[in-house]
Amino acid sequence: MRYNIVETIQYVIVAALLVTTFLLPAVMGATSDSISITFNPSGNIDLDISPQSADVGVVGAGSSAGTAANYFTLYNNGTVGMDTQIEANSTTDSGNLTLDGDGSPGLDYFSLYVTGNCPNQYISSTPANWKQDLAPGGSETFGITVYLGQISMDYGQEKVTINVTGSIST
Repeated sequence: MRYNIVETIQYVIVAALLVTTFLLPAVMGATSDSISITFNPSGNIDLDISPQSADVGVVGAGSSAGTAANYFTLYNNGTVGMDTQIEANSTTDSGNLTLDGDGSPGLDYFSLYVTGNCPNQYISSTPANWKQDLAPGGSETFGITVYLGQISMDYGQEKVTINVTGSIST
């Protein structure tokens, strides 16, 4: 048997190729692939009302008085749509008069009614949906009318607080 260096080199090369073929992963051409991106979206509402008070003057027993329908402006200075709820204290600050939430005030009761571009509705002492889907940077005008029932005495100046709460539109 003769030793042939060329044949030996050929066998070594073939053996190396076979080993390489089994040890290296096969590469196939992909037709698509994907990546994922993670992020945390954030936004806020910034509710403002201007002006923040009004004096509607004298309201006679059994009558009404109020602001103009565009006296107040509700602003959404935030970055997302805003839904609002509206409610009022159940009594005047003095406790002399009680809020009637459906517009039929009796003796020593009063009602509050929203007028204007925001939904017109009576205000109760329970939060109720009011202006919905106010766009970021948007605004709406409205007014407030006070309806007074019969009164048992002349109470003098009374004050009540109306609260408007905003949340991100759903």
